[in-house]
Amino acid sequence: MPKHERKRGGRERERHKPDSPPPQPDIVPEFEKITELELDRIVPNPDQPRKDLGDSGKIDELARSIQKEGLIQPIIVRKKLNKYEIVVGERRWRACKIVGLDKIPAIVRDINDQHLLIQSLIENLHRKDLTSVERENAVYDLWKSERYSKKRELANALGYHESSINTLIEAKEFREKKTLAAKVSTKLITQTQSIEDDDLREKIIEKIQEEKVPSHEVRQFVRDIRKAKPHKREELVRPGSKINEEEKIIMDRVRRLEKSVDQFVWIDIKILGSLSTEQKEQIKAKLGSIAEKLDEVMKKL
Repeated sequence: MPKHERKRGGRERERHKPDSPPPQPDIVPEFEKITELELDRIVPNPDQPRKDLGDSGKIDELARSIQKEGLIQPIIVRKKLNKYEIVVGERRWRACKIVGLDKIPAIVRDINDQHLLIQSLIENLHRKDLTSVERENAVYDLWKSERYSKKRELANALGYHESSINTLIEAKEFREKKTLAAKVSTKLITQTQSIEDDDLREKIIEKIQEEKVPSHEVRQFVRDIRKAKPHKREELVRPGSKINEEEKIIMDRVRRLEKSVDQFVWIDIKILGSLSTEQKEQIKAKLGSIAEKLDEVMKKL
């Protein structure tokens, strides 16, 4: 077939090809559509996991922004009897009440009580102004919701490292076990995690809180207590007691000695095997001398 006929035939077939169906608009489920709801038909969630919604000044600031620009981001609610219960956006709702709006944009979702808790917790976890204790509570409540069978699953859902989830849950469990006040930060509880004696750990936390020990000194204080003898530990956690300068110097030298010993212990066997018999004997003699000196120090202690 001549080339020009093939081209013409191709164009004819193209012209007579059935029309493609027009692109369909995305179908938004009914419960995901933005609707206008009367403000007095919206109620807060009584089980809101975040009890402190921020100071009134921040809500007033949000109200001024809404009065000027309107409510840009709709709140999320669920139908409950003849009302709508807030899932996400209670601060926006409160700000709209201050402004005096009659109706606000909202997305209505059909979710059960457990899903409501989980969604509220996850939403709160991504707030910038969330306190460490609120984050601790939220992660713990999510874990206890039993939606996640493994902590790794919960970590993946939140975008956290699994170690962070373990730390937050452990902190919450210790807080409840010892009924620690909310003013005790999650970080402080975590910094004392290496203390296995719960009663001693509680005393350390109380001392650090009362004496306002700087955060950068806490870990060192905990290490010093761990390395101290039992009778010395009890003395160190008493109110007002401190490690004197001489003790600090000794403890610092002991720590440096420990690092040196650790480095020597972990020398590759291949390196030791490459030494001559004479070199090995010299090292043994030096180590023996060091051991004798340490024994003298131990007797003085």
